[in-house]
Amino acid sequence: MGRRQRLFVAILGFGLLFVASVPAAAINKREIVTQARAAYYNLKAQGLKDFRCTAAPNWAKMLEGRRQRDQAKYDEALNTLKQLSFVVTVNASGKTEVTHNTPAAGNAQLESGFQDIFKGMEQLMSGFFDTWSPFAFNGLFPDPDSDYRLDDLGSQYRLAYKDGPAEVETIMGRDFAIRELKVASAAFRSSIRPQFSRAAEGFVLTGYNADYEGQSKDDTTHMEVAIDYQQVSGVKLPQTLNLKGSYGGNPFQIELRFNGCQANKQ
Repeated sequence: MGRRQRLFVAILGFGLLFVASVPAAAINKREIVTQARAAYYNLKAQGLKDFRCTAAPNWAKMLEGRRQRDQAKYDEALNTLKQLSFVVTVNASGKTEVTHNTPAAGNAQLESGFQDIFKGMEQLMSGFFDTWSPFAFNGLFPDPDSDYRLDDLGSQYRLAYKDGPAEVETIMGRDFAIRELKVASAAFRSSIRPQFSRAAEGFVLTGYNADYEGQSKDDTTHMEVAIDYQQVSGVKLPQTLNLKGSYGGNPFQIELRFNGCQANKQ
């Protein structure tokens, strides 16, 4: 090895030694989580205590297949379903309450059908708002001073912590937009991949793809959701909700419109 080569190797070795001896800069996890919490549109910060809306399913769209097969039965079913009305109330803690009217069924078969619809609509709206509320009411991230782990992955961050018995893992970009949110417990596992628009006040959830796995195949759900918003008393609330996917292997598709919303502010 020539003198020049030995000098190059020595310089290279010294450089590698220097790099290895300098630790990577530690991230300020408290500052990052604080910034992430502030990056989202927050209805609490807008002074919202709770809101209440009438939820109107698009029955005509749901029955389109029946209309093509039998117009008379379609008209009969549509007129029957139009008797039903639903009201949903959501508070700043994310608690959701779904109520409905109870029209006279006239026969046992129709009464049973109504009960199935009531149960299905309650599960659907409660499930949606359980997912939506953390994005809307600043429930996505732990307290900056609590116990959690934050890893810098280069182009993104990974945040991991416990929420009661559940393990939560959040992957977000350098702009704090969440790319995937995973929750795992003994009872279920879920993965949510959200989409956002960006308002002056921060990220607003406009849709998501999600997978939920329960303890049996019947509890497995895949869902694709799109959300349009309306202004009510100066805050953004859902106006139209489009959901499609499968539950226990059975496909579903539904459109909901939230009308007559009332926002209760501080």
